[in-house]
Amino acid sequence: MINKYKQYLDGKGTKNFWKKAKQKEYTKDAVDKIYKELTVGFDKLTTRNSITLRYLGLVINLGMDRLEISNAGQTFIDSPYKQKIIDEQIMKVYLDCPRLNDNISIKIAPMEILLNILYSVDYFTFDEYRLFICWINDKSEIPATIELIEAYRKDVNQSQYLEILDQKSQELNIGDFSDNVKRFFDMILISSYIKKIDDNKIISNLSKKDIEIVLESFSLRDFTETGYFNYLTTNNGWQIYTANPSYIKVIESLESKTTEEQEEIINQITGGLKFPDISSITPQTIDMELDTDPDSEIKTKKNFITPYKIDFELRDSNNRAAGNFAEQIVLKYEKDKLTLSHPEKIPEIKQVSLENDSLGYDILSFDDELLEKHIEVKAVRNKPALTFRFYISENEVAIAKNDPNYHLYIVFDYLSEAPFIYKMPNPFAHTVPGVTIDPIKYLVTVRIKK
Repeated sequence: MINKYKQYLDGKGTKNFWKKAKQKEYTKDAVDKIYKELTVGFDKLTTRNSITLRYLGLVINLGMDRLEISNAGQTFIDSPYKQKIIDEQIMKVYLDCPRLNDNISIKIAPMEILLNILYSVDYFTFDEYRLFICWINDKSEIPATIELIEAYRKDVNQSQYLEILDQKSQELNIGDFSDNVKRFFDMILISSYIKKIDDNKIISNLSKKDIEIVLESFSLRDFTETGYFNYLTTNNGWQIYTANPSYIKVIESLESKTTEEQEEIINQITGGLKFPDISSITPQTIDMELDTDPDSEIKTKKNFITPYKIDFELRDSNNRAAGNFAEQIVLKYEKDKLTLSHPEKIPEIKQVSLENDSLGYDILSFDDELLEKHIEVKAVRNKPALTFRFYISENEVAIAKNDPNYHLYIVFDYLSEAPFIYKMPNPFAHTVPGVTIDPIKYLVTVRIKK
């Protein structure tokens, strides 16, 4: 594993990697200290001592020690929910941006990486951070990093890893590498999403479900070279957290609710999901090759979150409405398909789930030979990714095992006017490589080959 660590570090970093990262530390009472520096202490800030505030997008450097408070900084000052603003800004931190500091090159959002790691290993130490985690340049490297962390914990010769790290630091001409990394790492620690406990272990303050939600939000974040600086310094994510007292009572009430309760309340206020007009929808079928690599299954079992956006049907508090709409999409697709060949059968194609939810399938249709098709429909919010999951009841499994006319349709991207329908092989009647079935409800995981 030592050799694997050497290979892991090969080609990583540049001569400016982590160089001059000695920003001011805010490890204790961080929010109060930042507020004071942006208000009464602002005149004392310089280009050098404001590095942390600039990394967080709260201050903009105009050059020659001329600084100004950004839109995000002003939102922080005005808001009664300052910790939430800090959390939002730390989620945006990404330093491969010359307008912030051309001496540090980090090609990913550190908080996204930390939460991914914590989802899988439950905790990490600072030593593990500087040895392994801070070197991640791409989310695809997360599995290898987790493997190294787990091996490091079992290795009696941990000092060898530190020797290799020292050699790498010298190679990059960064004599105070560990100190530089520590200062940057302390900035990340002011987020309320993670915290330090005994033995300097770092753990998440979030449940695994909430980590999933936060990680999915990163797919909507703008880390493009042209858009990033404006994205960081303009805080649109928490504009509701202003000094306007009309919001405060509502926000404080929501704070006491679970994530599921918050979602339900918000959906009630907003009227739930907004579906397109079914008549404007043009569904299309897709073929996908399932991933039969057994190593992929092991990673899935370890609850590793893929670097691609996932959709969990059960998470959606509107899943009944979403499921119903997905069934309407399939109903339209089946009717359109038989319109030319067997128009007389169109009236018999029905969404039977509306009449009887104990049948174990949702749509009654017919194939080209006019044999009945009993179609179970599952809705996935997003477009096809490397992994998708859905839940299925015990009754539905029993029907799927014994019904020769059973069909399983997965409707992807059901909120668009061009959703995808995947006619999936029945994994309940026979083994389908690439599909894992866990008896939770049942939870079905499907891996798609790259």
